Amino acid sequence: MAGLPALHKTESAFKAGTTVTDDPEEESKQRAFKGILNKLTPDNFERLNQQLLDVGITEAKTLIGLIAQVFDKALFEPHFCELYSQLCFVLQKRLPEFDDPESAQEEGKQKRKLNFRRLLLNKCQEEFEKGDAAMNAVAEREAKKGQGGEEEEQDEDDKDDDKADEAVGADKDKDKQPAAADKPAGENNGAQLEEGEIPPPPPTAKQLRDAAAAEKRAKRLADAAAAAEELKARRRALGNIQYIGQLYRFGMLTENIMHSCIQRLLQDDQNPRAEDIECLCKLLSTVGQQLETPQVKGKAGMSQQQLADLERAAAGNGRKLMDAYFERIKRLSQNDKLESRLRFMLLDVVEQRSRGWETRRKKEGPKKIEVGRRLPYAC
Repeated sequence: MAGLPALHKTESAFKAGTTVTDDPEEESKQRAFKGILNKLTPDNFERLNQQLLDVGITEAKTLIGLIAQVFDKALFEPHFCELYSQLCFVLQKRLPEFDDPESAQEEGKQKRKLNFRRLLLNKCQEEFEKGDAAMNAVAEREAKKGQGGEEEEQDEDDKDDDKADEAVGADKDKDKQPAAADKPAGENNGAQLEEGEIPPPPPTAKQLRDAAAAEKRAKRLADAAAAAEELKARRRALGNIQYIGQLYRFGMLTENIMHSCIQRLLQDDQNPRAEDIECLCKLLSTVGQQLETPQVKGKAGMSQQQLADLERAAAGNGRKLMDAYFERIKRLSQNDKLESRLRFMLLDVVEQRSRGWETRRKKEGPKKIEVGRRLPYAC
């Protein structure tokens, strides 16, 4: 249309098919992985599982990128956590090993190998430590805010009031003050002014109030951003614990790793973090039964009697460790410093163990369409 300005064209305008990294082939593979994972359901599991392999995982960096994407999906979609654990269980059997690009080649020795299981373990540990560090940062921030937050806020309000009063007084006395040209040199509030230069007027009360309001607004926005990051870290920590539990159920993680996680979450039984209690309850409700009665794999040449003795010893050791955990859990459930919500969560886990690890209500997860049609509430 006539009279309208021409559209502005930027040099960095988006164009379909363009890449944003130096490796367009790798970027295309990661984009394909993302598209396939977004469509994953129990109905098309086998077909999409094969599609992931058909993309072509020929380098370690491609495998690392796939594992990172699966982790992100599992952590932020805990409803599909079991499905992503099953996907890892299937993929680790069908993917080859790759040379570690970061390991140095030593004479007479082969380069260190990377496989799906090793990379998955590294990612689990990385996420667990990252979540722990994020929760520690949140606790430190809240402690500092609780100690000096109210005093700082009161001091800031007093300062704002003082500044506003000074500005009002300055406005009233402005006519009484001599002009800058009549003042001797060096008396303009210590500022070095050239001859004939007029000093800037002092800020008015309205300007000071506006500046204080803008500062408070920026502080509120910063607090809101910190709260959003805290919520994201909590969701990720809970999702990671749930995913670790599901990976253990599929045999991807060892029993020692599970005990290490539980012991780390139970290390502070006086003033534990709320996130640790939630993660502990989530993990125990997922893997408690398997930890209490661990499965033992027999070795070649072992008799049935030897295998039975080994299973009894493993079960006895598992019950001994679980008894120690639940002694501490019972003490925590009687800790008045904890929120009622957390104490009831701990009591629910104690009750679940007493019922043989049966849950009160069956957990609803993703189902195949034909299974959903047979449910009593289906239309």
